[in-house]
Amino acid sequence: MVPDQKNTPQSNGAVAEAAAPAPKSHDPAPVDEHGIPKDLKRPHPVTIIAMLLLFCLVLAGLFYIGYKPHEKAAEQARADASELANALPVVSIARPQPSKSVKDLTWPCDVRANQETAVYTRANGFLSRLYVDIGSHVKAGDLLAEIDSPDVDAQLTQSEAALKQAQASVSKANADLTLARQTLKRYQDLQRSGNNTVTQQEVDEKTAALDQSRAELELANANVAAADATLKRFTAMKEFERITAPFEGVITARNYDVGALLSPTDTGPNKQIFNIAQTDPVRVFVSVPQVYATAIKNEEPAYLDVRNYPAREFKGAVVLRSDAIDLATRVMRFEVHFPNHDGALVPGMYANLRVGVEQQHPVMTIPTSALVFDASGTRVAKVEDGKIHFQPVKVGQDRGMTMEITDGLSPSDVIVAAPGEQLMEGGEVRVANPQDATVNTLLPTTAPVAEANK
Repeated sequence: MVPDQKNTPQSNGAVAEAAAPAPKSHDPAPVDEHGIPKDLKRPHPVTIIAMLLLFCLVLAGLFYIGYKPHEKAAEQARADASELANALPVVSIARPQPSKSVKDLTWPCDVRANQETAVYTRANGFLSRLYVDIGSHVKAGDLLAEIDSPDVDAQLTQSEAALKQAQASVSKANADLTLARQTLKRYQDLQRSGNNTVTQQEVDEKTAALDQSRAELELANANVAAADATLKRFTAMKEFERITAPFEGVITARNYDVGALLSPTDTGPNKQIFNIAQTDPVRVFVSVPQVYATAIKNEEPAYLDVRNYPAREFKGAVVLRSDAIDLATRVMRFEVHFPNHDGALVPGMYANLRVGVEQQHPVMTIPTSALVFDASGTRVAKVEDGKIHFQPVKVGQDRGMTMEITDGLSPSDVIVAAPGEQLMEGGEVRVANPQDATVNTLLPTTAPVAEANK
């Protein structure tokens, strides 16, 4: 059947349209519920194997890089541990130093006046005059103050009158005694004449009258002595109105002003009129321990230093010692005097006293770090033929960085300056400072000097 000619062009156009490629769509590729495209192609198995091999190689390289230094460090540590286990302990040595024959002993002390006293009043009255004040230098007997005592003045006048009365009584008693003696003599003469004009009773009465006159005279003399004693007492009280210096010194305190009422019953603290101190020389008291007490003698030179004069040292001497040990503290008390012509030393100053003591048995001095304190007592580690020997010692005075050893060491000994816990009796050691020729002979034969100097 022949197609219609009219429809031919249209048919050709449809065929052409059908033969032409469809235009590309811009719609997104389909994905699954996890968002992974569904049309991805699977990698080739060879690619997967190659990636696994590469990953294994990277892991092996990283493991090698990290393991090798660690293994090298562990090997070095084992080598060091083995070397330390087989090596000898290294010690630093020291030698005991003998102390000087004269040892300086220092004690804290207080400066005191040679004499010091408080001056009180002995009379009731008012302070009328003051002639000195704080800091005044006075001599013995100088007038310091005067007191007005009206009561004492009145009592003095009364005692003077009483003495005159007693003296008048003595004069009357003497006259009565003279009359009684003469009367008795007349009666005795008449009795001896034999005229019987005088009886024996009359003679006895006159004898009794004479004895009574003697007794009255003795009483009158006693009253005179009592009145005189009363007068002297009030005269002395009158003299107490003048206050004088008991010794040469300086006035260190004055507690009253003119017009103050004074009483001898006021003897409490700060109730004295003056304090007076003798400051040339000054004295110092120290308590010396028993171990040094017998080594300090009288006239031993002593030295004093105070903070006020850092560049000056005062020289004095030991003047007194108690010659007895205090049972409670085991110390002996000493008194030391220091000249103080210029007044530089003031009572109450804190100072340090130094006395040089000659030691009959000098002690050894070692570093404090060389001592070992354990259950076996106080010891030091000696180095003998390159081996350790723990030597018991007796310690003396602790000087801080150094310690005195009174027994157990000699100057030729070599000790460990700072022994550690690793040292043991009889153990071999290496000396860290063998530069001393005398020490080299003590090094162990198994440890050469070159190795010890490493």
